[in-house]
Amino acid sequence: MARFHICQIEINPDFAAYDETVAALAGALADLGHDCTIGTNLVAAGAVNILAGATVFAARHHALSERLGARPYIVYQLEQLHAEHGLLPAFPEYRRLLEGAAAIWDYAPSSTGYLRAAGFANIHHVPPGHHGSLETVRPALGRDFDVLFFGSPHPRRERIVAAIRAEGIQVLALQHAFGRLRDRLIARARVVLNMHAWDDLAILETVRLSHLVANRAFVVSESADHDPYDGGVAYGGAEDLPGLCRDWLARPQAARDAMAERAYEALRRVPLAASLAAAIAATPVAALVAPSSLVPDFTPEPAYAALLRLIPADASAILDIGCAWGGLGARLKARQPCHVTGLEAHPQAAAHAASLLDRVIEAPFAPLPADLAEAGFDCILLIETLEYVADLEALLRDVETRLAAGGSLIVRVHNLGYWRVIEGLAAGAWDGARHGRLGQTRLRFFTWSSLVQALNAAGFIVTASETARGEAPPHGFVGLARGPGNTLDAEAFTVVCRRL
Repeated sequence: MARFHICQIEINPDFAAYDETVAALAGALADLGHDCTIGTNLVAAGAVNILAGATVFAARHHALSERLGARPYIVYQLEQLHAEHGLLPAFPEYRRLLEGAAAIWDYAPSSTGYLRAAGFANIHHVPPGHHGSLETVRPALGRDFDVLFFGSPHPRRERIVAAIRAEGIQVLALQHAFGRLRDRLIARARVVLNMHAWDDLAILETVRLSHLVANRAFVVSESADHDPYDGGVAYGGAEDLPGLCRDWLARPQAARDAMAERAYEALRRVPLAASLAAAIAATPVAALVAPSSLVPDFTPEPAYAALLRLIPADASAILDIGCAWGGLGARLKARQPCHVTGLEAHPQAAAHAASLLDRVIEAPFAPLPADLAEAGFDCILLIETLEYVADLEALLRDVETRLAAGGSLIVRVHNLGYWRVIEGLAAGAWDGARHGRLGQTRLRFFTWSSLVQALNAAGFIVTASETARGEAPPHGFVGLARGPGNTLDAEAFTVVCRRL
Protein backbone atom coordinates (compact mmCIF):
# COMPACT_ATOMS: atom_id res chain seq x y z
CA MET A 1 0.00 0.00 0.00
CA ALA A 2 1.14 3.54 -0.75
CA ARG A 3 1.55 6.55 1.47
CA PHE A 4 -0.48 9.49 0.15
CA HIS A 5 -0.51 13.10 1.23
CA ILE A 6 -3.21 15.55 0.20
CA CYS A 7 -1.85 19.06 -0.17
CA GLN A 8 -4.95 21.19 0.32
CA ILE A 9 -4.15 24.45 -1.42
CA GLU A 10 -5.69 27.46 0.32
CA ILE A 11 -4.93 31.08 -0.48
CA ASN A 12 -7.83 32.56 1.51
CA PRO A 13 -10.55 31.24 3.84
CA ASP A 14 -13.05 30.77 0.98
CA PHE A 15 -11.21 27.68 -0.15
CA ALA A 16 -12.58 25.87 2.88
CA ALA A 17 -15.32 25.06 0.37
CA TYR A 18 -13.15 22.06 -0.54
CA ASP A 19 -12.86 20.72 3.02
CA GLU A 20 -15.49 17.99 2.61
CA THR A 21 -14.10 16.87 -0.74
CA VAL A 22 -10.60 16.59 0.70
CA ALA A 23 -11.84 14.74 3.79
CA ALA A 24 -13.77 12.28 1.59
CA LEU A 25 -10.70 11.74 -0.59
CA ALA A 26 -8.55 10.99 2.47
CA GLY A 27 -11.21 8.72 3.93
CA ALA A 28 -11.60 6.75 0.71
CA LEU A 29 -7.82 6.28 0.44
CA ALA A 30 -7.78 4.99 4.01
CA ASP A 31 -10.66 2.63 3.21
CA LEU A 32 -8.50 1.19 0.43
CA GLY A 33 -5.76 0.47 2.97
CA HIS A 34 -3.45 3.39 2.15
CA ASP A 35 -1.87 5.75 4.63
CA CYS A 36 -3.03 9.31 4.00
CA THR A 37 -2.33 12.65 5.63
CA ILE A 38 -3.66 16.14 4.87
CA GLY A 39 -1.65 19.35 5.03
CA THR A 40 -2.58 22.90 4.13
CA ASN A 41 -0.14 24.25 1.53
CA LEU A 42 2.36 21.50 2.35
CA VAL A 43 3.95 19.03 -0.04
CA ALA A 44 5.26 16.13 2.04
CA ALA A 45 8.50 14.26 1.53
CA GLY A 46 8.26 10.47 1.28
CA ALA A 47 4.65 10.51 0.07
CA VAL A 48 2.65 10.59 -3.14
CA ASN A 49 1.28 14.13 -3.12
CA ILE A 50 -2.21 14.99 -4.39
CA LEU A 51 -2.88 18.69 -4.95
CA ALA A 52 -6.48 19.76 -4.36
CA GLY A 53 -8.28 23.01 -3.70
CA ALA A 54 -7.22 26.44 -4.95
CA THR A 55 -4.74 25.02 -7.44
CA VAL A 56 -5.79 27.31 -10.29
CA PHE A 57 -5.28 30.50 -8.29
CA ALA A 58 -2.06 29.31 -6.65
CA ALA A 59 -0.74 28.55 -10.12
CA ARG A 60 -1.72 31.99 -11.41
CA HIS A 61 -0.81 34.23 -8.50
CA HIS A 62 1.86 32.28 -6.63
CA ALA A 63 3.80 30.37 -9.32
CA LEU A 64 2.86 26.99 -7.85
CA SER A 65 4.15 25.03 -10.84
CA GLU A 66 7.56 26.69 -10.64
CA ARG A 67 7.77 26.22 -6.87
CA LEU A 68 7.05 22.51 -7.15
CA GLY A 69 10.09 22.09 -9.38
CA ALA A 70 10.90 18.46 -10.12
CA ARG A 71 8.73 17.05 -7.32
CA PRO A 72 6.14 14.63 -8.74
CA TYR A 73 2.48 15.28 -7.99
CA ILE A 74 -1.08 14.32 -8.86
CA VAL A 75 -3.71 17.02 -9.40
CA TYR A 76 -7.27 16.32 -8.30
CA GLN A 77 -8.74 18.60 -10.94
CA LEU A 78 -11.92 20.27 -9.65
CA GLU A 79 -12.26 23.21 -12.06
CA GLN A 80 -14.75 23.53 -14.91
CA LEU A 81 -12.60 23.26 -18.04
CA HIS A 82 -13.52 24.38 -21.52
CA ALA A 83 -11.55 25.65 -24.50
CA GLU A 84 -13.42 28.97 -24.60
CA HIS A 85 -15.29 29.44 -21.32
CA GLY A 86 -14.48 29.29 -17.63
CA LEU A 87 -11.07 30.02 -16.12
CA LEU A 88 -8.68 27.96 -18.22
CA PRO A 89 -8.40 30.25 -21.27
CA ALA A 90 -7.30 33.13 -19.04
CA PHE A 91 -5.05 31.02 -16.79
CA PRO A 92 -2.13 29.59 -18.81
CA GLU A 93 -0.29 29.07 -15.51
CA TYR A 94 -2.87 26.45 -14.56
CA ARG A 95 -2.34 24.70 -17.86
CA ARG A 96 1.38 24.51 -17.03
CA LEU A 97 0.55 23.01 -13.63
CA LEU A 98 -1.60 20.35 -15.30
CA GLU A 99 1.07 19.67 -17.92
CA GLY A 100 3.60 19.05 -15.16
CA ALA A 101 1.40 16.59 -13.26
CA ALA A 102 2.33 12.91 -13.25
CA ALA A 103 -1.42 12.19 -13.32
CA ILE A 104 -4.64 14.17 -13.35
CA TRP A 105 -7.68 12.86 -11.52
CA ASP A 106 -10.59 14.84 -12.94
CA TYR A 107 -14.00 15.24 -11.36
CA ALA A 108 -16.22 15.80 -14.41
CA PRO A 109 -16.87 13.68 -17.52
CA SER A 110 -16.73 16.74 -19.79
CA SER A 111 -13.43 18.11 -18.47
CA THR A 112 -11.93 14.61 -18.46
CA GLY A 113 -12.81 14.37 -22.14
CA TYR A 114 -11.52 17.87 -22.80
CA LEU A 115 -8.14 17.10 -21.25
CA ARG A 116 -7.78 13.87 -23.21
CA ALA A 117 -8.69 15.62 -26.46
CA ALA A 118 -6.17 18.36 -25.64
CA GLY A 119 -3.37 15.79 -25.48
CA PHE A 120 -2.90 15.50 -21.72
CA ALA A 121 -1.66 12.09 -20.56
CA ASN A 122 -2.61 10.00 -17.54
CA ILE A 123 -6.14 11.41 -17.18
CA HIS A 124 -8.54 9.49 -14.95
CA HIS A 125 -12.15 10.30 -14.14
CA VAL A 126 -12.64 10.38 -10.36
CA PRO A 127 -16.15 11.78 -9.74
CA PRO A 128 -17.05 13.14 -6.30
CA GLY A 129 -18.76 9.95 -5.23
CA HIS A 130 -20.11 8.83 -1.90
CA HIS A 131 -18.08 8.55 1.27
CA GLY A 132 -19.48 8.43 4.78
CA SER A 133 -17.49 11.50 5.84
CA LEU A 134 -19.66 13.64 3.57
CA GLU A 135 -22.70 13.08 5.78
CA THR A 136 -22.16 16.02 8.13
CA VAL A 137 -25.61 17.63 8.35
CA ARG A 138 -27.67 16.93 11.45
CA PRO A 139 -31.47 17.04 11.02
CA ALA A 140 -33.10 20.28 12.17
CA LEU A 141 -36.35 20.56 14.12
CA GLY A 142 -38.01 22.01 11.04
CA ARG A 143 -37.39 23.58 7.66
CA ASP A 144 -38.18 27.21 8.34
CA PHE A 145 -37.11 29.05 5.19
CA ASP A 146 -37.60 28.55 1.49
CA VAL A 147 -34.40 28.60 -0.56
CA LEU A 148 -30.71 28.54 0.32
CA PHE A 149 -27.87 29.42 -2.02
CA PHE A 150 -24.25 29.61 -0.93
CA GLY A 151 -21.28 30.23 -3.15
CA SER A 152 -19.21 32.85 -4.89
CA PRO A 153 -21.12 35.85 -6.26
CA HIS A 154 -21.50 36.36 -9.98
CA PRO A 155 -23.81 38.88 -11.69
CA ARG A 156 -25.54 35.99 -13.44
CA ARG A 157 -26.33 34.26 -10.14
CA GLU A 158 -27.47 37.53 -8.58
CA ARG A 159 -29.95 38.05 -11.42
CA ILE A 160 -31.43 34.58 -10.91
CA VAL A 161 -31.75 35.11 -7.15
CA ALA A 162 -33.49 38.43 -7.76
CA ALA A 163 -35.95 36.73 -10.14
CA ILE A 164 -36.75 34.05 -7.54
CA ARG A 165 -37.31 36.69 -4.87
CA ALA A 166 -39.63 38.51 -7.27
CA GLU A 167 -41.89 35.43 -7.01
CA GLY A 168 -42.31 36.19 -3.30
CA ILE A 169 -39.93 33.38 -2.33
CA GLN A 170 -37.59 33.80 0.62
CA VAL A 171 -33.98 33.28 -0.55
CA LEU A 172 -30.96 33.26 1.73
CA ALA A 173 -27.94 33.87 -0.54
CA LEU A 174 -24.59 33.78 1.23
CA GLN A 175 -20.89 33.97 0.59
CA HIS A 176 -18.25 32.61 2.96
CA ALA A 177 -20.60 29.92 4.35
CA PHE A 178 -18.73 26.78 5.37
CA GLY A 179 -18.64 24.03 7.95
CA ARG A 180 -21.10 23.62 10.78
CA LEU A 181 -23.02 26.85 10.27
CA ARG A 182 -23.52 26.09 6.58
CA ASP A 183 -24.71 22.60 7.55
CA ARG A 184 -27.27 24.05 9.95
CA LEU A 185 -28.67 26.20 7.16
CA ILE A 186 -28.83 23.21 4.78
CA ALA A 187 -30.86 21.34 7.40
CA ARG A 188 -33.33 24.23 7.69
CA ALA A 189 -33.82 24.97 3.98
CA ARG A 190 -36.73 23.50 2.03
CA VAL A 191 -34.78 23.92 -1.22
CA VAL A 192 -31.05 24.30 -1.86
CA LEU A 193 -30.30 26.06 -5.13
CA ASN A 194 -27.46 25.27 -7.55
CA MET A 195 -26.58 27.67 -10.39
CA HIS A 196 -23.84 28.00 -12.96
CA ALA A 197 -21.46 30.95 -12.95
CA TRP A 198 -21.28 31.36 -16.74
CA ASP A 199 -23.98 31.44 -19.41
CA ASP A 200 -22.20 29.08 -21.81
CA LEU A 201 -20.67 26.60 -19.36
CA ALA A 202 -23.21 24.05 -18.11
CA ILE A 203 -20.91 21.60 -16.31
CA LEU A 204 -22.69 20.20 -13.26
CA GLU A 205 -21.19 21.39 -9.96
CA THR A 206 -20.84 17.90 -8.49
CA VAL A 207 -18.27 18.99 -5.88
CA ARG A 208 -20.99 21.11 -4.30
CA LEU A 209 -23.81 18.67 -5.02
CA SER A 210 -22.10 15.56 -3.67
CA HIS A 211 -22.15 17.03 -0.17
CA LEU A 212 -25.75 18.21 -0.49
CA VAL A 213 -26.98 14.92 -1.91
CA ALA A 214 -25.04 12.90 0.69
CA ASN A 215 -27.00 14.81 3.34
CA ARG A 216 -30.38 14.27 1.62
CA ALA A 217 -30.92 17.94 0.80
CA PHE A 218 -33.52 18.63 -1.86
CA VAL A 219 -31.76 20.43 -4.71
CA VAL A 220 -33.11 22.57 -7.51
CA SER A 221 -30.35 22.94 -10.09
CA GLU A 222 -29.81 24.64 -13.36
CA SER A 223 -29.76 22.12 -16.21
CA ALA A 224 -26.30 20.67 -16.82
CA ASP A 225 -24.25 18.37 -18.98
CA HIS A 226 -25.14 15.18 -17.09
CA ASP A 227 -27.25 13.88 -14.22
CA PRO A 228 -25.50 11.39 -11.92
CA TYR A 229 -28.39 11.47 -9.42
CA ASP A 230 -31.01 9.39 -11.27
CA GLY A 231 -33.55 12.22 -11.52
CA GLY A 232 -33.36 12.98 -7.80
CA VAL A 233 -32.40 16.60 -8.47
CA ALA A 234 -34.97 18.97 -10.03
CA TYR A 235 -33.38 20.56 -13.12
CA GLY A 236 -34.44 23.53 -15.19
CA GLY A 237 -33.08 26.29 -17.38
CA ALA A 238 -31.95 29.56 -15.79
CA GLU A 239 -35.21 31.23 -16.77
CA ASP A 240 -37.19 28.30 -15.33
CA LEU A 241 -35.62 28.31 -11.86
CA PRO A 242 -38.05 30.81 -10.25
CA GLY A 243 -41.06 28.76 -11.38
CA LEU A 244 -39.36 25.49 -10.50
CA CYS A 245 -38.67 26.70 -6.96
CA ARG A 246 -42.25 27.96 -6.64
CA ASP A 247 -43.71 24.67 -7.85
CA TRP A 248 -41.61 22.49 -5.57
CA LEU A 249 -42.22 24.71 -2.55
CA ALA A 250 -45.96 24.25 -3.15
CA ARG A 251 -45.60 20.48 -2.82
CA PRO A 252 -45.51 18.68 0.54
CA GLN A 253 -42.17 18.13 2.25
CA ALA A 254 -42.61 14.39 1.72
CA ALA A 255 -42.36 14.88 -2.05
CA ARG A 256 -39.10 16.82 -1.70
CA ASP A 257 -37.78 14.20 0.72
CA ALA A 258 -38.55 11.41 -1.77
CA MET A 259 -36.55 13.21 -4.47
CA ALA A 260 -33.65 13.77 -2.08
CA GLU A 261 -33.66 10.09 -1.10
CA ARG A 262 -33.55 9.07 -4.76
CA ALA A 263 -30.51 11.27 -5.36
CA TYR A 264 -28.85 9.91 -2.22
CA GLU A 265 -29.28 6.32 -3.32
CA ALA A 266 -27.82 7.17 -6.74
CA LEU A 267 -24.78 8.75 -5.09
CA ARG A 268 -24.25 5.68 -2.89
CA ARG A 269 -24.03 3.57 -6.03
CA VAL A 270 -20.89 5.54 -6.99
CA PRO A 271 -18.51 5.09 -4.04
CA LEU A 272 -15.48 7.35 -4.18
CA ALA A 273 -13.23 4.49 -3.11
CA ALA A 274 -14.07 2.49 -6.25
CA SER A 275 -13.18 5.37 -8.59
CA LEU A 276 -9.97 5.97 -6.65
CA ALA A 277 -8.99 2.31 -6.81
CA ALA A 278 -9.26 2.37 -10.60
CA ALA A 279 -7.25 5.60 -10.87
CA ILE A 280 -4.53 4.32 -8.54
CA ALA A 281 -4.26 1.05 -10.48
CA ALA A 282 -3.62 3.08 -13.65
CA THR A 283 -1.14 5.49 -12.00
CA PRO A 284 2.52 4.56 -11.33
CA VAL A 285 2.29 5.70 -7.71
CA ALA A 286 5.50 3.96 -6.62
CA ALA A 287 7.45 6.34 -8.85
CA LEU A 288 5.70 9.45 -7.55
CA VAL A 289 7.09 9.67 -4.02
CA ALA A 290 8.33 13.21 -3.39
CA PRO A 291 12.04 13.31 -2.40
CA SER A 292 11.66 16.53 -0.40
CA SER A 293 8.99 18.67 1.20
CA LEU A 294 7.77 22.07 0.06
CA VAL A 295 5.99 24.72 2.06
CA PRO A 296 4.97 27.42 -0.44
CA ASP A 297 4.36 30.80 1.16
CA PHE A 298 1.23 32.26 -0.42
CA THR A 299 1.30 35.53 1.51
CA PRO A 300 1.11 38.33 -1.08
CA GLU A 301 4.16 40.58 -1.22
CA PRO A 302 2.04 43.72 -0.62
CA ALA A 303 0.98 42.21 2.72
CA TYR A 304 4.62 41.72 3.71
CA ALA A 305 5.44 45.23 2.51
CA ALA A 306 2.70 46.71 4.70
CA LEU A 307 4.17 45.00 7.77
CA LEU A 308 7.75 45.88 6.92
CA ARG A 309 6.83 49.57 6.81
CA LEU A 310 5.90 49.45 10.49
CA ILE A 311 8.86 47.39 11.77
CA PRO A 312 11.83 49.56 12.80
CA ALA A 313 14.67 49.34 10.30
CA ASP A 314 17.21 49.52 13.12
CA ALA A 315 15.76 46.60 15.14
CA SER A 316 18.55 44.08 15.62
CA ALA A 317 17.06 41.48 18.00
CA ILE A 318 13.58 40.43 16.84
CA LEU A 319 11.20 37.86 18.32
CA ASP A 320 8.44 36.66 15.96
CA ILE A 321 5.76 34.92 18.05
CA GLY A 322 3.76 32.77 15.67
CA CYS A 323 6.34 33.00 12.91
CA ALA A 324 4.49 30.42 10.72
CA TRP A 325 6.69 29.48 7.76
CA GLY A 326 9.24 32.23 8.55
CA GLY A 327 8.48 34.44 5.55
CA LEU A 328 8.35 37.75 7.42
CA GLY A 329 11.53 37.07 9.38
CA ALA A 330 13.35 36.08 6.21
CA ARG A 331 12.41 39.39 4.60
CA LEU A 332 13.57 41.28 7.68
CA LYS A 333 16.94 39.52 7.54
CA ALA A 334 17.24 40.44 3.86
CA ARG A 335 16.42 44.09 4.62
CA GLN A 336 18.55 44.78 7.69
CA PRO A 337 21.22 43.19 9.88
CA CYS A 338 19.27 41.44 12.62
CA HIS A 339 18.93 38.21 14.60
CA VAL A 340 15.40 36.77 14.28
CA THR A 341 14.05 34.24 16.77
CA GLY A 342 10.83 32.52 15.78
CA LEU A 343 8.30 30.81 18.02
CA GLU A 344 5.84 28.46 16.29
CA ALA A 345 3.51 25.72 17.57
CA HIS A 346 2.88 24.07 14.19
CA PRO A 347 5.62 21.39 13.73
CA GLN A 348 5.89 21.51 9.95
CA ALA A 349 5.84 25.29 9.83
CA ALA A 350 8.46 25.48 12.59
CA ALA A 351 10.72 23.08 10.71
CA HIS A 352 10.51 25.20 7.57
CA ALA A 353 11.02 28.46 9.46
CA ALA A 354 14.17 26.98 11.03
CA SER A 355 15.75 26.95 7.58
CA LEU A 356 15.19 30.70 7.23
CA LEU A 357 15.62 32.25 10.66
CA ASP A 358 18.46 32.34 13.18
CA ARG A 359 16.60 30.35 15.82
CA VAL A 360 13.18 28.71 15.91
CA ILE A 361 11.51 27.22 18.98
CA GLU A 362 8.65 24.80 18.43
CA ALA A 363 6.36 25.55 21.36
CA PRO A 364 2.96 27.02 22.26
CA PHE A 365 2.71 30.80 22.30
CA ALA A 366 1.81 31.12 25.97
CA PRO A 367 3.54 31.00 28.30
CA LEU A 368 6.70 32.02 26.45
CA PRO A 369 9.62 29.58 26.84
CA ALA A 370 11.70 30.32 29.91
CA ASP A 371 14.98 30.47 27.97
CA LEU A 372 13.94 33.60 26.06
CA ALA A 373 15.96 36.31 27.75
CA GLU A 374 14.13 39.06 29.62
CA ALA A 375 14.47 42.48 27.98
CA GLY A 376 16.33 40.70 25.22
CA PHE A 377 14.45 41.96 22.15
CA ASP A 378 14.10 45.43 20.70
CA CYS A 379 11.18 44.33 18.51
CA ILE A 380 8.53 41.66 19.15
CA LEU A 381 6.01 40.61 16.50
CA LEU A 382 2.52 39.24 17.17
CA ILE A 383 1.21 38.98 13.62
CA GLU A 384 -2.24 37.33 13.58
CA THR A 385 -1.32 35.50 16.76
CA LEU A 386 -3.39 37.00 19.59
CA GLU A 387 -6.59 35.45 18.20
CA TYR A 388 -5.24 31.96 18.94
CA VAL A 389 -4.10 32.49 22.52
CA ALA A 390 -6.19 31.17 25.40
CA ASP A 391 -4.56 33.31 28.11
CA LEU A 392 -4.09 36.69 26.46
CA GLU A 393 -3.13 38.52 29.65
CA ALA A 394 -0.39 35.99 30.49
CA LEU A 395 1.11 36.24 27.01
CA LEU A 396 1.17 40.03 27.03
CA ARG A 397 2.76 40.02 30.50
CA ASP A 398 5.48 37.70 29.17
CA VAL A 399 5.95 39.94 26.13
CA GLU A 400 6.28 43.02 28.34
CA THR A 401 9.17 41.42 30.24
CA ARG A 402 10.97 40.33 27.04
CA LEU A 403 10.81 43.74 25.34
CA ALA A 404 13.81 46.00 25.82
CA ALA A 405 13.36 49.59 27.01
CA GLY A 406 12.34 51.67 24.01
CA GLY A 407 11.52 48.57 22.00
CA SER A 408 8.52 48.11 19.69
CA LEU A 409 5.69 45.60 19.82
CA ILE A 410 3.95 45.06 16.45
CA VAL A 411 0.48 43.48 16.60
CA ARG A 412 -1.86 42.53 13.77
CA VAL A 413 -5.41 41.19 14.26
CA HIS A 414 -8.50 40.76 12.11
CA ASN A 415 -11.44 43.08 12.70
CA LEU A 416 -14.63 41.57 14.07
CA GLY A 417 -16.37 44.82 13.07
CA TYR A 418 -15.74 44.38 9.34
CA TRP A 419 -19.10 44.66 7.59
CA ARG A 420 -18.74 41.28 5.86
CA VAL A 421 -18.39 39.66 9.30
CA ILE A 422 -21.42 41.55 10.60
CA GLU A 423 -23.41 40.46 7.56
CA GLY A 424 -22.53 36.82 8.19
CA LEU A 425 -23.32 37.06 11.89
CA ALA A 426 -26.71 38.58 11.12
CA ALA A 427 -27.47 35.73 8.74
CA GLY A 428 -26.28 33.10 11.21
CA ALA A 429 -23.71 31.87 8.71
CA TRP A 430 -20.32 33.08 9.89
CA ASP A 431 -17.75 30.47 10.86
CA GLY A 432 -14.73 32.71 11.42
CA ALA A 433 -13.56 30.76 14.45
CA ARG A 434 -12.83 27.73 12.35
CA HIS A 435 -10.68 29.04 9.52
CA GLY A 436 -7.47 30.48 10.83
CA ARG A 437 -3.72 30.27 10.59
CA LEU A 438 -2.31 26.84 9.79
CA GLY A 439 -5.61 25.11 10.50
CA GLN A 440 -5.88 26.47 14.03
CA THR A 441 -9.11 27.62 15.62
CA ARG A 442 -9.54 31.25 16.63
CA LEU A 443 -10.23 31.58 20.34
CA ARG A 444 -10.87 35.32 20.54
CA PHE A 445 -11.85 38.23 18.34
CA PHE A 446 -11.06 41.93 18.28
CA THR A 447 -12.50 45.25 17.29
CA TRP A 448 -10.34 48.37 17.23
CA SER A 449 -11.43 49.42 20.71
CA SER A 450 -11.07 45.97 22.29
CA LEU A 451 -7.56 45.61 20.85
CA VAL A 452 -6.46 48.98 22.23
CA GLN A 453 -8.02 48.21 25.60
CA ALA A 454 -6.24 44.85 25.85
CA LEU A 455 -2.88 46.41 25.00
CA ASN A 456 -3.37 49.32 27.40
CA ALA A 457 -4.31 46.91 30.21
CA ALA A 458 -1.04 45.03 29.62
CA GLY A 459 1.04 48.21 29.86
CA PHE A 460 1.39 49.18 26.18
CA ILE A 461 0.40 52.32 24.33
CA VAL A 462 -0.34 52.43 20.60
CA THR A 463 1.98 54.88 18.82
CA ALA A 464 1.15 54.12 15.17
CA SER A 465 -1.27 51.99 13.19
CA GLU A 466 -2.21 50.85 9.71
CA THR A 467 -5.60 49.55 8.58
CA ALA A 468 -6.06 46.94 5.86
CA ARG A 469 -9.15 48.13 4.01
CA GLY A 470 -11.54 45.68 2.40
CA GLU A 471 -14.69 46.26 0.38
CA ALA A 472 -16.69 49.40 1.12
CA PRO A 473 -19.92 48.59 2.97
CA PRO A 474 -23.14 48.72 0.96
CA HIS A 475 -25.80 51.36 1.46
CA GLY A 476 -27.62 49.31 4.09
CA PHE A 477 -24.71 49.75 6.49
CA VAL A 478 -24.62 53.54 6.22
CA GLY A 479 -26.58 53.95 9.43
CA LEU A 480 -23.83 52.17 11.35
CA ALA A 481 -20.99 54.16 9.78
CA ARG A 482 -21.01 57.17 12.04
CA GLY A 483 -18.19 58.91 13.85
CA PRO A 484 -14.41 58.79 13.54
CA GLY A 485 -14.27 55.27 14.96
CA ASN A 486 -16.07 53.70 12.00
CA THR A 487 -14.17 50.58 10.92
CA LEU A 488 -16.81 48.82 8.82
CA ASP A 489 -14.44 48.55 5.84
CA ALA A 490 -11.43 47.47 7.93
CA GLU A 491 -10.44 43.82 7.48
CA ALA A 492 -7.48 43.99 9.86
CA PHE A 493 -5.49 46.35 12.08
CA THR A 494 -1.72 46.51 12.56
CA VAL A 495 -0.46 48.61 15.49
CA VAL A 496 2.93 49.68 16.78
CA CYS A 497 3.17 49.79 20.58
CA ARG A 498 5.65 50.82 23.22
CA ARG A 499 5.69 50.12 26.91
CA LEU A 500 4.04 52.74 29.09
